[in-house]
Amino acid sequence: MVGRWKGPEKLVLVLDEFHWTAAASPELPSVLQTLWDGGWKRGGKVMLALCGSWFATGGVAWYLSLFDARASFRQNVERQLLDECAPLFREPEFLLREELRDVTPFHAVLMAIAGGAHAPRPPGQGAFW
Repeated sequence: MVGRWKGPEKLVLVLDEFHWTAAASPELPSVLQTLWDGGWKRGGKVMLALCGSWFATGGVAWYLSLFDARASFRQNVERQLLDECAPLFREPEFLLREELRDVTPFHAVLMAIAGGAHAPRPPGQGAFW
């Protein structure tokens, strides 16, 4: 398909529920990596999007109903998730509290990631990131 694409725009390949597809076909991530490294990346004509659970909305219809089809994805995220008055601003904390007895360690990890941490601290330098 990619080799036959002649359009001036990028070919956008979106694989939704990728985690389920990859579980059913464990070789798929390696195949995609080979294709990406073998020319898709260099050619600049392919945009590959791997999604799970409807990406930002997690498959929750109410979350998706809040998004404005006329606005960009970024604008929707800023308006519905990142603004302190947004309907979904406190949703992550609410979900954590619904699922976990003590959210403190999980909250610490999430805050560290939000602050730019991308690896655990070495032993002896603190419990979290």
